[in-house]
Amino acid sequence: MTLEKSVSIAVTSDAVFNALTSPQEIVKHFPFEAVTSDCREDGEITFQGAVNGVPFTDYGRITRFEPGKAFAYRYWSTNHGTERRPENELEVRYEIVAGQDQTHLKVVQDRISSPDYFDMMNTAWDHLLGALKQNLESRS
Repeated sequence: MTLEKSVSIAVTSDAVFNALTSPQEIVKHFPFEAVTSDCREDGEITFQGAVNGVPFTDYGRITRFEPGKAFAYRYWSTNHGTERRPENELEVRYEIVAGQDQTHLKVVQDRISSPDYFDMMNTAWDHLLGALKQNLESRS
């Protein structure tokens, strides 16, 4: 299954891209404790956090890295209850389009295998994109 969400943010496309790709910025608006990234296509990206007090790590590989335009990665998480194999990886794609006074951000999460996880992420992305928008606009 594929989930798509979008939001318009009153900042530049470069600011949105930086917020989605810089480890120091990601933790300011997404619920991760630490992020490490090679910040390049085919580089590694790792997210660490906790859900209900249970730690998790998302292990990913960056599949697209176009400053100001697009960012994508495939990942497997220790909290998904699956084996770490390519067929169990999810994909997240961000498409960034600069407008006159705002930037339009579309997120696509692909390879979702269960309706329950789809429903959970559908709600989660609303919260995540809202936090990103609020964080970025409050600084501009």
